[in-house]
Amino acid sequence: MKLFVLAFVPFLLQFDHSCESIAQRSRGFAVIDDKGGWSVPVKGKPFGTITKPYGKEQRIVKVLRYRTLGSFALPRHYETADGALELQSFYSYADEIDALEYDGARFSYLAIVNGKEVSMASSVRWLDMDGRGVFTRLVWGPEEPDIPQWALAGKKN
Repeated sequence: MKLFVLAFVPFLLQFDHSCESIAQRSRGFAVIDDKGGWSVPVKGKPFGTITKPYGKEQRIVKVLRYRTLGSFALPRHYETADGALELQSFYSYADEIDALEYDGARFSYLAIVNGKEVSMASSVRWLDMDGRGVFTRLVWGPEEPDIPQWALAGKKN
């Protein structure tokens, strides 16, 4: 029996979002901040709502499920062999996106995304870091971030 291995070369698109974008590495996952905020590709009103325990302390959060706008570009950063930082994007899609709220304060959106033109699947989160209702942090990876202090303190965005 012969084994054939196919290699897929991703089609990468240059991502031109903002000069203010800052990329960093955090616990092995990509974290990309944009002071102006990321657009979360949700469509219309939520079609479902549940409550569930969340995070280390298992606090009850409300999860609102939204449809998406179809395919959308998501940024990803890579460090090249010479140490330069490249910011690129992939067209992705998700069937739905969940908004997470604690005590009425929306602090995160979460989606399981698939590559449209590349073979990939990952979770991605958009986070409101200060309670302004602007989702300035995009995080790749499965780790659940803590509910932010501003939401625990009762601030509404």
